Amino acid sequence: MRKILAIIGKDLLILVRDRTAFLLLLVMPLALILVLGSVFGSMWSTGPSKVPVVMVDLDGGELARVFREEVLGSSELAASFEVSYSGDRIAAEELVKKGKAAGCIVIPEDFSEKVFRGEEAQFEVILDPGKPVGSAMVSGIAQAFTQEVSEVQVTSEVALRVLAERGVLTAGMDSVIVGRISSALQATLEKPLVGMVTSAAGSRRANEMVVGAMDYYAIGMLLMYTVFTAMTGASSILDEKSQRTWSRMAGTPTPASSLLVGKLGYMITASLIQVSLVAGASKLLFGVNWGQSALLFYLVAFAVVVAVDGIVLTIAVLVSSSESLASVVVPLNFILAFLGGSMWPVYLMPDWLNAVSRVTPLRWGLTAFIALNRGATLADLALPLEILFTTGVVFTVTGTLGMRKKGWV
Repeated sequence: MRKILAIIGKDLLILVRDRTAFLLLLVMPLALILVLGSVFGSMWSTGPSKVPVVMVDLDGGELARVFREEVLGSSELAASFEVSYSGDRIAAEELVKKGKAAGCIVIPEDFSEKVFRGEEAQFEVILDPGKPVGSAMVSGIAQAFTQEVSEVQVTSEVALRVLAERGVLTAGMDSVIVGRISSALQATLEKPLVGMVTSAAGSRRANEMVVGAMDYYAIGMLLMYTVFTAMTGASSILDEKSQRTWSRMAGTPTPASSLLVGKLGYMITASLIQVSLVAGASKLLFGVNWGQSALLFYLVAFAVVVAVDGIVLTIAVLVSSSESLASVVVPLNFILAFLGGSMWPVYLMPDWLNAVSRVTPLRWGLTAFIALNRGATLADLALPLEILFTTGVVFTVTGTLGMRKKGWV
């Protein structure tokens, strides 16, 4: 164990003394967090100046016309909403799922007729949780209209009852109308006759859009630069191999397993230190939220580091030098960072690319850190942690077996 710690300590000391490495692994990610978070912050707004909303009129009655023309079509709302109309509820809901509308308001069949008969009637509102402000505005309009209709309905019923009691209505109408009004009033005391059913559309953007731009890019840059840190660790193995330092160390009483564990330990330790510095600095400088639990943060960080280090170690076994490693890992990292959402928000990706991104460990790291930002528990992190640790174990074993096959250990 002492020899393993000595190997880890030696390599960490070399890394700390390398000012270029320090600049790359700490200062650069912080600079990119600031630039990307500031420049692309507009992508985290609720959308265009007008909130897109879809109305589906399955009723075709008078109240549907009033809502369409006098509410959504009013000059007061025209400045805030971009209204489109559809006769297909499923197609309208799909627009919400794809993020093309903040909400969909469905007026069901016979809505107007039920209201006029004093029966219970409901709007259906489907909201995009990825647009919290826009969704609240859509919900508010629907809620206000249903409340107003309910109040008018009750007022009308009361007026009819008064007229009936005063004998204004004919005897033939009296029993029918008054009985119906009495039932309506009794039901209204318990709950409004005109209500609203609200549901979320299950938008794929919901989980990615609840964090701010600075938080999102802090997570993205931290993930991307863990790959560079892993590359630094793997490069030290290749450099020592080419300089025969590895062979000389293998010739000492130090077991080959200690050399391997020491190098892997250095890669993991260096990555965790870099993650800690970037996370701490971004929280201090930019107010980034990394969750409420330090234990869960480091559990996710460790899972990401194990996955990334395993992949880079496997690549290192396949190349001949640290220069070759860099020529492979650097472009690969940018590809993984793009696919995984570190450089470009996943909520802007088309569905097929969003699905492809889930094969990358950086995407699962992004998912886990965003969940932490939202206050996730260990149970919420089960899937990304399982995938990250499985990826790490598979690639670490593959890399280790490759080193043994080449006679490195």
